[in-house]
Amino acid sequence: MSLDVPDSLVVDGTLVPTWNWRSLGKTNFSGKHKRTGFNHHVICTLNGRLLVITDPLPGARHDAHAFRAHGLDQLLDSSTLADKGYIGLGLATPTRRKPGVKVPQGVKDNNRIINRLRAVVERVIAQMKS
Repeated sequence: MSLDVPDSLVVDGTLVPTWNWRSLGKTNFSGKHKRTGFNHHVICTLNGRLLVITDPLPGARHDAHAFRAHGLDQLLDSSTLADKGYIGLGLATPTRRKPGVKVPQGVKDNNRIINRLRAVVERVIAQMKS
């Protein structure tokens, strides 16, 4: 059984590492990855077909900022799957757990489904980088 819906897309950001230029170290240094590099967004279909790799932005930028800077917020809608870095941008994302609150089983099941479908973009990024 295939869950592939033709108009559903998956988006994720990735850091493409570069060597450490002292002059650009502060703008390209990603605190999350502890490396210098450029932030790219990858958009693919649910069956793993690569559609878009965006132009580079400095690695110090968060995925949500880069998403808006590339104008992807005007192209993608609520049927697009994304990770928790895109909460509040109108995409289908997993629900964030609130501190001290137990997550209901229905929310856990929904998050699990979204993450399983979204795993395809992680494989596309791994293939792109290797």
